[in-house]
Amino acid sequence: MNGPKGMGISGQSLFIADIDELVEVNIETGQIIRKISLEGKPELNDVTVGSDGSVFVSGSGSNIIYSLKDGVLTAVYRGNEGERFNGVYREKERMLLITSAGSQFKQINPETGEMKVIAENIGQADGIVPVGDGGYITTSWKGAVFYVSGNGTVNKLLDTEAIQENAADPDFDIEEKVLFVPTFFKNRVKAYRLVNS
Repeated sequence: MNGPKGMGISGQSLFIADIDELVEVNIETGQIIRKISLEGKPELNDVTVGSDGSVFVSGSGSNIIYSLKDGVLTAVYRGNEGERFNGVYREKERMLLITSAGSQFKQINPETGEMKVIAENIGQADGIVPVGDGGYITTSWKGAVFYVSGNGTVNKLLDTEAIQENAADPDFDIEEKVLFVPTFFKNRVKAYRLVNS
């Protein structure tokens, strides 16, 4: 692979966003099953999987969210030029999206494609994960972690920009309340426990 970023699991496959390809890997063997390519410069970034196993991937260069169907990536949601689609998370009733240039947290109606801004000013938004209380953790690539409540209130939980420590796509263990944040250029994954204040 060339520049793997977001990942998601559907069935026995791991799907990885890799610039202009969505790579499917057999979880048990580690072997690449196939590479699904897109023309142009989609800059594929994050992957999310629906409860039915459907796979979606965001394109930061194209400002499109694609759906994988029958081995083909099809555009299902389109944004505005310059937004830079990044983190995505599929819920039963909606698609959640954060934009790195627009610094916005949005929800998308799966039926109509209508986008609604839930929150703003979340830095150079990179990744999004639910925390199990109706809120979400988002990361900012330059080095910040935010908590976005269900009603859109934004609180900065961590700021590592001064020490030049990036915050890439996170993961969150809801049971243990532990957040995992890849630092990218620092070549480490940091773990933080989320506590109520």
